[in-house]
Amino acid sequence: MKKYIMILLFAIAALNSKGQKQEGQTCLFTVLHRVDPSRTVKQYVTAFNTFVGEKQDVYENGPVASIQTLLGFIGSQVDTISVTHMGLINALDSGYAVMSSIHFQDEQGNNLEHEILITGYRSKDKANARLTDLLFYDPNSGRTEKMNMQDFLTTSQLYSIAVKSKPSLCHS
Repeated sequence: MKKYIMILLFAIAALNSKGQKQEGQTCLFTVLHRVDPSRTVKQYVTAFNTFVGEKQDVYENGPVASIQTLLGFIGSQVDTISVTHMGLINALDSGYAVMSSIHFQDEQGNNLEHEILITGYRSKDKANARLTDLLFYDPNSGRTEKMNMQDFLTTSQLYSIAVKSKPSLCHS
């Protein structure tokens, strides 16, 4: 029992520790590195270029590919399962982190996409999205941030998939 508690405390400490900041437009690869740190961001970039069959300057432009190609690449790198918004809490409770590509606007009003890794949540009432905060790793800052579940559900998302963390970074 003590060993399990120590592992859980280690996972929570890892969640709250500062992570690597992305270089340029590498949020996808930085998130993959957070999920499986046995490979570097550069190794994920190389794997992506091999997967798509061309060398892309992802540091300058981000990965240029269809959603199906991006999901195929992610699935070729880490274990994934599909997750719906309603299954988000269940995925986190089952030890998965959730990768999500969200749309946002920058200060100039440009529409952009950004990859985040949802690693846990804090909730007063799981049934009420307004009372739940999602904890997510933001590769732009290298830190764990929080976002209200209701805000996440109303954010336009390209995809959300559950990924097995190594070691698990999820907790509730």
